[in-house]
Amino acid sequence: MVYLHEIADVRYKAVTGSLGYVSLGVGVVIGLLTVITIISVVPAEALLVWGWRVPFLMAVATLAVAIVLRYNMPESAEFAASREEIDEEYKRRLQQKFKVRHPC
Repeated sequence: MVYLHEIADVRYKAVTGSLGYVSLGVGVVIGLLTVITIISVVPAEALLVWGWRVPFLMAVATLAVAIVLRYNMPESAEFAASREEIDEEYKRRLQQKFKVRHPC
């Protein structure tokens, strides 16, 4: 959800940032409709044996799509800038901590 906000155009940050929360609600509704459909279509005995696994198998497909999307998304400019600042500060502190002092 933060990613959506970071990559959005300045004029649309509020709307784009809220899409994550809206999609959360849509996902719950789709999940409920899936369960209702499976309960309606699959006989009760089959539902107890194998039918309850169908939503979980569908979730595996969703996971595969999410992984592909995540690995193909570039980092936002805000994240890259903050990451560079953190890396520079880390290096500076390491150099300061392990600086060799020679007695004169």
